[in-house]
Amino acid sequence: MKKAYKIILEILKWASLVLIGLFAFHQTWNYFDNKNGGKHPLFGVKDTVIVTGSMSFVTEANKEELKDYPDQIQINDVITTTNRITYDSLNVYDVILFNASKGNICHRIIKKYVTSDGKQMLVTRGDANDIADAAIEYDAVIGKVIKIKPKLGWLINFINSPYFLLGLSVSVGCISIGILVASKDKKDEKSPQKPNKLKTENKQETNEKS
Repeated sequence: MKKAYKIILEILKWASLVLIGLFAFHQTWNYFDNKNGGKHPLFGVKDTVIVTGSMSFVTEANKEELKDYPDQIQINDVITTTNRITYDSLNVYDVILFNASKGNICHRIIKKYVTSDGKQMLVTRGDANDIADAAIEYDAVIGKVIKIKPKLGWLINFINSPYFLLGLSVSVGCISIGILVASKDKKDEKSPQKPNKLKTENKQETNEKS
């Protein structure tokens, strides 16, 4: 029973370290990807927290046009986007995430066209806006929204916060210390005990006196 407990404990320790390592790799990848426009997320998918309400409801002017598209996105929702798309695979009324001068924007496509010199263009608009955005080139697109996770923004923000990173660092430290202590105990158990020299000498003296 004691041996099985030690094996389970060892598996849990190493599994924790592997998971923490994978998470650290994922976070590092995302950090540098976001610094470079966010177009190359790990495994082709990306989670983004929505911080504005431009997609949170449909205006009266847009209500008839968007009656078949009830996929509005609220503040603090998390959207999952995929970059496994092409210009031709995007359709009018798809929701996309794209780069703009003021940051990344999540809006709905309302028009597609190709210019005379071959540029692939998209016109977008937030469901809560009456005015369309300036046209963008397809190259500005980060990905197409494939899933909406309601109100999970707090979790993503916490994971990206210094508090979570501090807790993660402490956890790694504790697990590392636990592994070192367990390894030392195991080494001590395997090492043969050396006889006490003083006790041996005393025993010999006693035998001689006898």
